[in-house]
Amino acid sequence: MYREKEKATLFVADNKDYYWTDEEVFDLVVKKDGKIKIEDLGDKIRWQELSLPLAKNKLFGCDERDKSRGDNRYCNWVRSIKPAKQEYFPGKDEYEIAEYTLPDESHSYYVDGAGMTYYSYSHHGSLNEQRWNLQRYFISAK
Repeated sequence: MYREKEKATLFVADNKDYYWTDEEVFDLVVKKDGKIKIEDLGDKIRWQELSLPLAKNKLFGCDERDKSRGDNRYCNWVRSIKPAKQEYFPGKDEYEIAEYTLPDESHSYYVDGAGMTYYSYSHHGSLNEQRWNLQRYFISAK
């Protein structure tokens, strides 16, 4: 799915589901003093970015029809779980989340407590490709 650069808000529901939403959702959350449910957002949700906890082969961000296809297309799919780079994230796992559509392919890598460590996107048959890496990671003292 091609996602243009535009302003958006990352909305977290129940501390486990992460959604990119229209920018005005921030004002709605403030107006409702933070007491907002996912059902209140309606068509303001753009896509689901993450659904915790992550487990191998978990599908999310798609409807039941797409989940039943059997090829994992049009869903976010936890494709693999591997040990993260131990020099940066000792004892942590890195989760690869893939999304495949007919022309698009993206891969996001997450480490619990750090967030996204790598992202790649390509639109097959075009020159549109994106790749980025986490450059620095700091643990703050509390």
